Amino acid sequence: MRILTLFILLLIFPLSAQAWQGKIIAVDSSTSLIVLKDGQDPVKIKISGIIPSPEVDKAKGKLECSSIALMKEAEINETGKNDENTILADVIINGQSLAQELIKIGVVQQIGNVSTTPQPESANADKSESVAAPADNISENPTSNKIISELSTNDDQISSDHQYVAPAPKQSYKSVPTQAPVIRYVQVQQQPQQLGFWPARPVQIIQPQAAAPSVTAPIATTTKTPSDFRQPGDIAQEEYDLAIRVKKGRPLKKNQGFFLSKKKSETFIGAAVGTQYSTKSKTDVPYASFGPSGGLTIRHFYPSGLGLGGDMMISGTSGRSGSLAASSNATNGTSYDYKSKSFNTYTFTASLLYRFYTDSKFTPYIAAQGGYSFFGYPNTDFNISDGAPVAGGGLGFLYEFDSGFTIGSDVRYLKTFGRKAHDPDGFLNTTINFGYTFD
Repeated sequence: MRILTLFILLLIFPLSAQAWQGKIIAVDSSTSLIVLKDGQDPVKIKISGIIPSPEVDKAKGKLECSSIALMKEAEINETGKNDENTILADVIINGQSLAQELIKIGVVQQIGNVSTTPQPESANADKSESVAAPADNISENPTSNKIISELSTNDDQISSDHQYVAPAPKQSYKSVPTQAPVIRYVQVQQQPQQLGFWPARPVQIIQPQAAAPSVTAPIATTTKTPSDFRQPGDIAQEEYDLAIRVKKGRPLKKNQGFFLSKKKSETFIGAAVGTQYSTKSKTDVPYASFGPSGGLTIRHFYPSGLGLGGDMMISGTSGRSGSLAASSNATNGTSYDYKSKSFNTYTFTASLLYRFYTDSKFTPYIAAQGGYSFFGYPNTDFNISDGAPVAGGGLGFLYEFDSGFTIGSDVRYLKTFGRKAHDPDGFLNTTINFGYTFD
């Protein structure tokens, strides 16, 4: 009996020393912590009596727990181990139960006994005195050596009505006078994708910072709740909303008026290639109707939509063969053959333009043109001038790419005012233009 009592007493006192101090250096989840014990050994513990709330996102629960416990000095009261051999413990931070704080904000649920927040010593002074009153006859707490000595000398006097009950260890909680470190939230954001022409702005990641402890009066600080933080999809939504607001606030809108000006000047310089069709008042002329053409062109448009232009076009047709008798004297007909000859035309015109606005890149326009055409025809028996004034009009369009390279097309008809019988009656030009647009 004496030996059994001795072993029980030896086990009681070591078990009362399962509370230790440490610093919380990491938060795995709302109920799991990594604590640095004795400043050297990291120990993983699980807060006893609680589990993560299934209605709260794990990341939010982790953030809430980090805001309360991360980098704080804590008192760890071990209560056992779970099936995974992880230490179960009550965690006290600055005299407050961490489990109770997490239950209050709703990120965990209680499933067992949870340590309550202890009262300060001053509040329990009267209660301590009342508890100590019946024990006035005890001068001091007995030690294990004294109890063993009494057992060895008074073995015969031990009975069921005379047993010593060891008092429960007394825990004291003292408030820390210094201000606790303030932990800022750490938010991980996914890089948003680009929305069309609006590049996404880079996400600024805030690293955790701990404020240095101060012995002066505490300063009131405000911390953002997790609901104030933007979610990964919020940045993309903000970029999209910004693009919509800018689009609505632009002074120029697409497809909002065919006669709306562009509000800027543009100059197009390029080359033109195409065909020329020569209309004739007589059929017995020594040149063909169709031929290739090409040249240079320039277009300058003002913000009002009006513009000026100029063209220099060269075209050529081949000669024909036939007889003058077809239209004059059938008995004294003169045969001709100019198939080996080239009939060239050099036309210089100025243009008055007006462009219509439908899109920032697509520019349709109309033109009124006038100038002079030189006829580079060989000597023939026909009555042909060396040149004649021309006037007419047409229409076309230009399409500008992002690089400034521009393509377009142009159709125009020029009436000739020649004074001789076999002069061309007019020219119908169809061209494809390509060049560069300068703002």
